[in-house]
Amino acid sequence: MDNELTHNKCYKCIATLPTWKDRLAKFFCPKDYMEVRRHKRCTWVHHVDTVSALAMSTEASLLYSVSWDRTLKVWRTTDFKCLQSVRNAHDDAINAIVVSSDGVVYTGSADKTIKVWKA
Repeated sequence: MDNELTHNKCYKCIATLPTWKDRLAKFFCPKDYMEVRRHKRCTWVHHVDTVSALAMSTEASLLYSVSWDRTLKVWRTTDFKCLQSVRNAHDDAINAIVVSSDGVVYTGSADKTIKVWKA
């Protein structure tokens, strides 16, 4: 790969989740309250704690997120709809996620376990 091309490439942030409005709403909501709402054309069911890792499926149709709230979430990338939310996927904060080429999902947690997930 040409070094000049990699050094001249600039990335621009095109979206942020949560938005400032989300952050303000969280300030007024209790910590254990999970908000479900409409955001533009999609429904967001956000994590209630820090999102610690993301992974994309090989065909880029699914985005996986894990959080310190011990949840694993699966999002459709075309409209960012939350397709599945696995509560208490681990006994402690989830810090890592990897998706293999055959769709198997691996999560790693502060509870000292690695779990294997298949749809």
